[in-house]
Amino acid sequence: MKTRCKRLILLVPALALFAMIACTAPAAQEPEAAPASSAPEAMTTRAQAMEPPPLADFNEQRESVQEAWDLLHDDFDQWRADLTMCHPTTMTEALSEFAIDFGGVTEDARDLTRTKTTGEFADKLITAAEGEETAFRQLRDRWQPGNVSLFENVEQQRNLAGQAQREAKDMAIELRATLEETADPEEIEEFAEAFAAIEQDWEEANSEYDELTDGASDDEVSEVISGLKDLDAKMEAIVEAVDELPSLKSAREATKALEKAGKDQADAIGDAIEAAGTGDDAKVPDFKAADASVKASEEALDSLSDVLEDISVEDTADALNDITLFELEYDSLLQTWDRFHSRYNAWRADDGGCDRLEVLESLTEFSSNVDAVGDGVRGLPKSGYLEPVHRLLVEAIEGEEQAFRSLRDTWQPFTLDALRAVDRARTMSDTRRSDAEIIILELDNRF
Repeated sequence: MKTRCKRLILLVPALALFAMIACTAPAAQEPEAAPASSAPEAMTTRAQAMEPPPLADFNEQRESVQEAWDLLHDDFDQWRADLTMCHPTTMTEALSEFAIDFGGVTEDARDLTRTKTTGEFADKLITAAEGEETAFRQLRDRWQPGNVSLFENVEQQRNLAGQAQREAKDMAIELRATLEETADPEEIEEFAEAFAAIEQDWEEANSEYDELTDGASDDEVSEVISGLKDLDAKMEAIVEAVDELPSLKSAREATKALEKAGKDQADAIGDAIEAAGTGDDAKVPDFKAADASVKASEEALDSLSDVLEDISVEDTADALNDITLFELEYDSLLQTWDRFHSRYNAWRADDGGCDRLEVLESLTEFSSNVDAVGDGVRGLPKSGYLEPVHRLLVEAIEGEEQAFRSLRDTWQPFTLDALRAVDRARTMSDTRRSDAEIIILELDNRF
């Protein structure tokens, strides 16, 4: 009953259309003075003014076109159903999987054994992994079709991670070389003891210098000059002691820097004494150069102290074992990291299996096929009573032709808007085709 009501509702506009056609059809010329008895004859002549439509031929051709039309729809529906790799859901699922999987890389990085020897190396790798994981999470959470900035951020973090990996590896290699070339413990101890005495004397001299310069404005000039001369003597002794330090290959560069700092400080104090003058013309000198030399010497002392701390491990063998363990864990982590990148690179190379070229070829073929259907629709008979049917079918196919051309020209992977436009065009097309069916049914019943 509902179907019948629906057909009746759709039939109303069709009947109105036929009424309009009947009103515009050419009428037979009536006699100037026809008797009342000639009315039936005039009505018969008017009804026969338009030839009955060739429904048999029209329906035969239309059925062939309709079959091709429906087959096109079926093929397109099946093709679209198989286009899962280009669906946005596929993209979001893949990005979610990558974000989750990279979490495993970060966990492996955090599981690296951290010791006094290898802690700095491990921290570099952990920071790098966390940065890359953050980039993948942002890609998962904020991705939009056509937006490449988040993919570029991932690549940037990958480059930074690769740099951190190389730095950690180089640091481990360098430290291993240093430890393997380090003198035996007795030589290290001898050097460390000599340096400790120098360090203590130097720190005391710098402390005296600070007290002297802080009170220089209040003390007598002679006292300031006397204090500078005492410091000059102490610095000469310190410089001589630095020159006599035992040779230690692993501390060679830091020792040279310390020698230079000592000589520079001794020279700066000597210059200050000379600038102060003598006798009644004596004055408090400018301490800027001496201040700078003291600061430089403190930095040189700290640098050599750090070197000794690095090489003065309780057991060099333990430190080398720590590095060996780090290198094993590093290689394992890097293999996991590289496997992840290989999968990601392969996925990115073909958009996760969404073959753009193949899709565009298919869309071009569909557009050609719908154009062929359009040619068939336009070739249907359209004279007389069939003209409204022909017009409805042409409007129907033209909407789909335009939609398929637009889809072919504007389609992008992982988007749905262009496909929705085809769906809307088909809905309008189905409506017009249904209207045409109703008119054909009425014509068939009428004639």
